[in-house]
Amino acid sequence: MEGVAVHVEDEVFWKKDGKAIHVEYRSHPIFKDNEVTGAVITVINISKRWKAQQALHESEERYRSLVQTAHDAIVSINRFGEIIFWNASAERIFGYSSDKILGHNVTEIMPESYRTAHKFAIQSISGPESSKLVGRSIELTGRKEDGSEFPIELSLSSWERDGILCFTSIIRDISDRKETENEKAKLFDRLQRARKMEAIGLMAGGVAHDLNNILSGIVSYPELVLMKLPKDSNVRPAIEAIHESGVRASEVVADLLTVARGVASSKQTANLNTLVIEYLTSPEGEKLKEYYPAITILTDCQKDLNNISCSPVHIKKCLMNLMTNATEAMEKKGKIIISTRNQYLRSPIDKHNYVPKGDYVVLKIKDTGEGISHSDIDHIFEPFYTKKIMGRSGTGLGLAIVWNTIKDHGGGISVSSNENGTSFELFFPITHDIPAKKIQALGIDQLQGSREKILVVDDEPLLREIAIDILESLNYQGHSVSSGEEAVDYLSEEKVHLVILDMVMDPGMNGRETYEQILELHPTQKALICSGFSENEDVEEAQRLGAGSFVKKPYSLEQLGFAIKEELTKGEQ
Repeated sequence: MEGVAVHVEDEVFWKKDGKAIHVEYRSHPIFKDNEVTGAVITVINISKRWKAQQALHESEERYRSLVQTAHDAIVSINRFGEIIFWNASAERIFGYSSDKILGHNVTEIMPESYRTAHKFAIQSISGPESSKLVGRSIELTGRKEDGSEFPIELSLSSWERDGILCFTSIIRDISDRKETENEKAKLFDRLQRARKMEAIGLMAGGVAHDLNNILSGIVSYPELVLMKLPKDSNVRPAIEAIHESGVRASEVVADLLTVARGVASSKQTANLNTLVIEYLTSPEGEKLKEYYPAITILTDCQKDLNNISCSPVHIKKCLMNLMTNATEAMEKKGKIIISTRNQYLRSPIDKHNYVPKGDYVVLKIKDTGEGISHSDIDHIFEPFYTKKIMGRSGTGLGLAIVWNTIKDHGGGISVSSNENGTSFELFFPITHDIPAKKIQALGIDQLQGSREKILVVDDEPLLREIAIDILESLNYQGHSVSSGEEAVDYLSEEKVHLVILDMVMDPGMNGRETYEQILELHPTQKALICSGFSENEDVEEAQRLGAGSFVKKPYSLEQLGFAIKEELTKGEQ
């Protein structure tokens, strides 16, 4: 009936067959002579509709709960870039509360330098290019309320509201992932550098071994000739020059061995303060001061400095290389500060070389030069990478020697550089051992033997000849064989006071294997180890079995004579 009000109520529960149902009832009044005389009640079962509405409500609640508790930021914008939704994680990640950010343009959460690009992207997503952006994950930069920037990953989906195209972004803070990726990149770079250094080291080690064999004649024979020459001989200066050149060449070879790692010197307990003073007062240190008189060298050494286990020769070489680089970086005038200190690292450092936590003695060399460029600083420890003029100031091995020496000593390096200068910090693990007393050098007369019988085992004919000549000049009986197998055969019938063993012999047994078989024949046999390579596990094992000193080739008459005298007199009162 037109114009007549109908009263409607719903969600009235009725029982039907013991089950609850939802109904909607409508009351229709009955009129007679314009007066209400009754009513018609219409009852409709709305259980399905009610369930559908309830399911929709629950779905909305679940969606709202999911969106608000999501770990990622969920942000909705309209086609104009205005923010129309901002969940709790967006507040946490960006720092803006909903009441502050809703209605603002989305570019406000992007860095200034990115806003033009973002505006263009927002304009394009509503156009024909939108299909290329929707559903893809892209990496951008976000800006927090405090102005700090951080990396984000954004994925976009589109939807419509009242016929207007809108977009929802799921935004993830990927700072941790980026940090992990950066760490992986650093580890990869470190691995690549280690492999490069290892490859160069293998090459350098092989070259150094061959050169040492060649240099043995240049270093040793001039000494023997000089012993027989009259003091006033006119050829003496030439022979001395040959000998000096051989020694200098052997020092370059020692540098190659250092680059090859496993530095060719045994370690002893020492104090860095003492080594610093010894370098500064050495001919090399004095020459540096004389060549650069306008450069001031200062020291700041901690008095109660802990000791370290080191190769003093190589530590001084590190100091010399760093000092040379520092002076050349300043050229005309400036200042170098050499300092030492005890330091406990509570956490590892990882600037240019990983240094684990622990107790260290730190050697620092700081200059006031122009600094190292950003493009160069990651390459400074690579062999032959140098900005110096080749042939005038070095070979490009200086910092490679520093790097490998530190690695060999179980330490680390930290480098910092800017326009005000460069600082190198060398970290050495401490030792609680006490430095041994220095042994006084012996004169040639004190190195003379008493015709003791010595067997030389070496696969190089020239080196055997040199060793025999030195032994004869020192009043020993020298005999030689060319392999470990020949040495065992010889000693199965003869006895000697001492065996001088080459460690690397090819083909056949090496020095350690030879010494093991010799000990089966003569359990107390004394021996020395000689090699152009560095000390390694075979050398250490031979010394554990009873072998004496390690003598690096090329050796001088004095070095070999002292090692022989020390070994033969070992155990005497």
